[in-house]
Amino acid sequence: AGPTLVCLEEGLIVPDELAAAGQVGGPLAAYAASHLAATATEPFGEIEPRPDLRLRSRTDFCENVLPNAFAAHATVAGFGLPFDLALMGKVVIAGAAFGLVSILFAELTHGLGRLFRRIVGSPLLRPAVGGAIIIALTYTLGTRDFLGLGVSSPEAGATTITSAFRAGGAGPFDWWWKVVFTAVTLSSGFKGGEVTPLFFIGATLGNRLALVLRAPIDLFAGLGFVAVFAGAANTPLACTILGIELFGAGPAVYLATACFVSYLVSGHSGIYLSQRIHRPKFGHGTMEPNTTLRTVRGDGQPSLTGGAERLARLLAGFRRRRQ
Repeated sequence: AGPTLVCLEEGLIVPDELAAAGQVGGPLAAYAASHLAATATEPFGEIEPRPDLRLRSRTDFCENVLPNAFAAHATVAGFGLPFDLALMGKVVIAGAAFGLVSILFAELTHGLGRLFRRIVGSPLLRPAVGGAIIIALTYTLGTRDFLGLGVSSPEAGATTITSAFRAGGAGPFDWWWKVVFTAVTLSSGFKGGEVTPLFFIGATLGNRLALVLRAPIDLFAGLGFVAVFAGAANTPLACTILGIELFGAGPAVYLATACFVSYLVSGHSGIYLSQRIHRPKFGHGTMEPNTTLRTVRGDGQPSLTGGAERLARLLAGFRRRRQ
C-alpha cells in the first residue's frame, strides 16, 4: 500500500491509489490529493473515516499532514538529472518548438473562431457544426484518443498524458491532432477546457522531440507539459513552479529554460486576448503600458503568419544585441 495521506478538513485517511496521486507531485500536491479525495469521494472508492484523526489546530497540521505529504513525495525518484550543457542546448531547441506550437494553437483557435462567426451566423448553430466536425474527424481517424481532456482512457494502448512519459506512448502527429480537435471545439462555441489539452499537446510533442533530439523521453514530456502552456498563456514563472511541484526540483533549470524560451518565442500571442502586456517581450517599441493582446493584434483578429513574423523580429533583435 502507498503512504497514507491525511485530509485536514475531514479527518480522513486516504490509502493506496489516492496516496499515489499525491506521489505525482510534491508535498503540496500530496495534500491536495488527500483533500480532493475527501471532497469527491464517489469516483475514488475506498476512503476510511477516522474521526480520531480530525485535525483541529496548526500543530496537528504540522504533525500529521506535512509528514505524510513529505513521505509521499520522498517515494518519488524524480528526474534528478545533473546539469549537462549538451542537454541544455536540446532543451532550448525544444523550448522554441513548444513556443511555436503555442502560437499555432492560439492563432488557429482565434482564426477558426473568426471563420465560424463569418460562415455560421447563428451562435446556437455553431456548436452543432463544430460537434459534427469533431465526430467526422473521430470516425475518419478511427480513434477516440483526442476526445476529452486526454488525462486517461479506458482503451488499452490509447495516447494519454500519462502514456506520453514513456517510450512509444505518443504517435508522431498526436500533438497536432489534439491541437485541431481542441481548436475546433473552442472556436465553435464550446467554452473552457484549453488548459489540460495544452498539457496533452505539450507532453506528446515532448515525447516525439525527445526521439528526434536523442534526449530523455520522460524529461522532455514533462518540459512540454508545462512549456507549451507557458507560451500559450504567457505564464513562464507560474509554469516553472508548476513543473517543480509536479516533477521535483531536480530538473528545475531545464523546466525554467523551456518555459521562458517558449514564452519568448510565442511573442505577443496568447489564448487570452484580454491579457495585458506590462512590458514588451523584446525591443522597446511604442507600446503603451497595460496594452491588451487584442489591441496589439490591431483589429483583434488573428494572423496565421504573425507567429513567424514575431519569431523573425526576435532573432533580428538577438543579432543586433550581439553586434
